[in-house]
Amino acid sequence: MMTKKINRFVFSLGGMAVLLAGCVNPDGTSNNTASGVLIGGAAGAVTGAAIGGHRHAGEGALIGAASGAVVGGLVGHEMDRRQSAYPATQPAPVVVQQPVTVIVPQAPPPPPQEVIVVSPGPGYVWVGGEWTWNGTGWIWVGGRWILPPQPGAVWIRGREWHDHDGWHHNPGHWH
Repeated sequence: MMTKKINRFVFSLGGMAVLLAGCVNPDGTSNNTASGVLIGGAAGAVTGAAIGGHRHAGEGALIGAASGAVVGGLVGHEMDRRQSAYPATQPAPVVVQQPVTVIVPQAPPPPPQEVIVVSPGPGYVWVGGEWTWNGTGWIWVGGRWILPPQPGAVWIRGREWHDHDGWHHNPGHWH
């Protein structure tokens, strides 16, 4: 009799470890919907069996498991939906940009007036708009808020100048 209880305990403990470890999608992200179904179903079965008592434990476990699986799946699905609304936050590789000077045949137009909007959060740096040479003409790249690639990085604004070779364009970069 004691061996049977120990086996149940070990089986229950192992089952809960599998349930609490969670399910994953093929890409390695957590699958909260599946985990919610499993955990909700297991918790509902245990609760239903306890409520059903000795005489109706089977029916109680069945009803509890079904109810728990549905509720767990709905909660897990909502968690998956909220997580997919936000992109994965992995640090971007730090790339040290070396400015490349391009000689162009014509001067850039005067810069348009920019409106600086409120920063999206702490740590962002305003990078003002600038004209960029695309090989055939000047293209305006509007200002924007950017997180620096590393702490202490400073944005060096692009610049243009003229000499005997023509117009030189040196794009903005992090230093």
